[in-house]
Amino acid sequence: MCNYCGSPREKYGHCLKCQNEICEDCAAPLTSRIFNRSKVHKAGHCWGFRYSQLLFEIKETSKSVCKQSKDTPTEEIACTVQQEIETWNIRDLEQITRNVDNLIFVLNAKIPDIESNKPIHDKINNINSLHDLGEVLGEILIIVSCIPTVTVREGDIYMGDIFKNINNATIINKSIVKDSFNKVEKEHGEEVAKALLQIGEFIENSGHLPAGILFDKFNEELNKNQPEKATLKKIWEGIETTLPTIATISEMIAKIAPLF
Repeated sequence: MCNYCGSPREKYGHCLKCQNEICEDCAAPLTSRIFNRSKVHKAGHCWGFRYSQLLFEIKETSKSVCKQSKDTPTEEIACTVQQEIETWNIRDLEQITRNVDNLIFVLNAKIPDIESNKPIHDKINNINSLHDLGEVLGEILIIVSCIPTVTVREGDIYMGDIFKNINNATIINKSIVKDSFNKVEKEHGEEVAKALLQIGEFIENSGHLPAGILFDKFNEELNKNQPEKATLKKIWEGIETTLPTIATISEMIAKIAPLF
């Protein structure tokens, strides 16, 4: 039942008709602090004003967290969430419901599902059990505020000094390398995956564009469900031909030998 008029409600506590009326009356504080207090609803408080203020706080917090996370392991998560939230508009309840569902998907996809992140994942998954939009927005505000504390799995976005150069890569595609690291770590172990990153760092530091292009192709093949070892070997031989100095890190190359 709608918390205001008693009719069948939407997902978050009010039917769409009442929500739109509430927002028409008092969502203005998103852009102005002036609103008509005579239009406060019979429920005894202005839901639209409450929601507007919560959404404003979420947007401001997400901007701050994105800036705070710059050049840290959580930068990609924080700024992706900020971009997702920036377009939210409290006037459309159906759309805000879709927005919340999209955000839950993004958070679950971006935040590694490991023990240290269990509390924040519990909060994310708890959102679907809430039926009041104010409670949902309040929970999202807490989650966004906690993003800088997220533990990013080694190799997923950050690998200390090893991944520093790749994070700012111009020669190789850092996104492809991250994906292949995760797949290789799962299938071949952490040592092989770390060696792959170190090779990527070497190629990035060389500034050799042809080798970078070949390394991207190597990682694209690795990311396939069933990579062809013959293809990987051929691409690797091309890297060795175009960048002979890579032989100086033969120890790292030996570690990735099981890949091809």
